[in-house]
Amino acid sequence: MEAALCDLVLCVWAAGWTLLLALAVIDAPAMMPVSLLMTLTPSFYAAARRQLHQRGLLRCDWLAALQSPQNR
Repeated sequence: MEAALCDLVLCVWAAGWTLLLALAVIDAPAMMPVSLLMTLTPSFYAAARRQLHQRGLLRCDWLAALQSPQNR
């Protein structure tokens, strides 16, 4: 289940960047906010996982890998 969710997040992220480029080429700025939100999907996903981990609702071992070396 987690692997499928990670794949979905990655697909939405890639689609967001692709859509952003396409919208820039066809000059359609009305949809650019949606595309920009799609590119931020991995950040939203990581933030949600971090909150669930801190609440003890799930275990997330890879959160330490997201921290910068200075914060460890």
